[in-house]
Amino acid sequence: MTEQRTDRLYFTNYVDIADVAGRQTPEHRRAIAAETFRVAQMAKVSSAGAAIAATAARLAASGSTGATMIREQQDMVQQWRRLDGALDKAASRPPAERRPDEEASLRAALADVTQRLDSLDAQIASEFPAYAELSNPRPLQAEGVQALLAGDEALMVYLTTNEATWLWVLRHDDLALYRIKIGAATLTSEVKLLRESLDPTLNPGLAPFPASRTYALYQKLIGPAEPLLARVHHLLIVPDGALQSLPMTVLVTKAPQQDTEHPDDYRDIAWLARDYAVTVLPAVSSLRALRQFANSEHASAPFLGVGDPVLNGIPASMPIATLASLWHGAIVKSMPSALSRHCRKLLRNYAQSPKRWAPPMPISYSASGRASRYCGRRVSTSTEWSHSPLTG
Repeated sequence: MTEQRTDRLYFTNYVDIADVAGRQTPEHRRAIAAETFRVAQMAKVSSAGAAIAATAARLAASGSTGATMIREQQDMVQQWRRLDGALDKAASRPPAERRPDEEASLRAALADVTQRLDSLDAQIASEFPAYAELSNPRPLQAEGVQALLAGDEALMVYLTTNEATWLWVLRHDDLALYRIKIGAATLTSEVKLLRESLDPTLNPGLAPFPASRTYALYQKLIGPAEPLLARVHHLLIVPDGALQSLPMTVLVTKAPQQDTEHPDDYRDIAWLARDYAVTVLPAVSSLRALRQFANSEHASAPFLGVGDPVLNGIPASMPIATLASLWHGAIVKSMPSALSRHCRKLLRNYAQSPKRWAPPMPISYSASGRASRYCGRRVSTSTEWSHSPLTG
């Protein structure tokens, strides 16, 4: 973690210096935006993005032959690491305690594994190029990302620092970089306030949602890019820091005419969700992994998602969801019996008329796929995936 923080500081400093240079030479501003876009990806470490890349890589190399080769490669990498560590330990002994024969044996074994690993890597790269690329994704060039975007889409990539927040906006034919004057600490405070207002366990009195304050945050986070978002209907957002915990669709795009005092007042608020479809990605590489390499499968029936409905028989004191952490949102831990019965009723209706009904959405999901629950029953990872799991 210390190494990651050090690397992140190096990359964010690079972006800051490049931005200053771009302000001094406006004619180079676009080129600087493209170069810093690549650097920003190096600064962002995302386990979820790595998981998506790994999943897409496995899909790209599906088949018994590919799976066998990949397992062999992974085992060989572990063997290489063990030998390298043993050799480093042996060579670090005091001169009087070193054993030349042992070191020579370790070097020979390491050289042999290295040669076999290089050969296997070359074979995988030749026979399964998609896996070779996805298993170790490199920062994407702006031009490559733009080629993945439709005419009505925009990719928004955030990078937070102590002093400011950076925003890259990519359209299929344009690119821009913005420096937002809101640092990590202030942004965290704003997001925490909004999250608390949306969580009944933290806002038991149901105090009004701070729409005016949310509009002010929208002006800072998205407002500068509004000219570039003309004719955009789909935003693909790669958040960073506290923004990973903010449901961007609750941002307000226009100043509220009045503070919200009654539930009906929320109907007139210009929620971001009214103007855009929003997709949140853990990393830029996830866009390529999902669009270029992942298999395209479609559901055989329409989809019906049911989440936290108001049902008779559920005690008001029973919490439906708990916050896992500030950065990962709410994950349902358990399902009350009334909700479980409702899910089973939906499933029976689906069985009787599949064209009219679709299975309800799984209620909880873990990244490993081992602790998921669907209407109170354990299900397989494939079932979860085919029915749009909630990932928190």
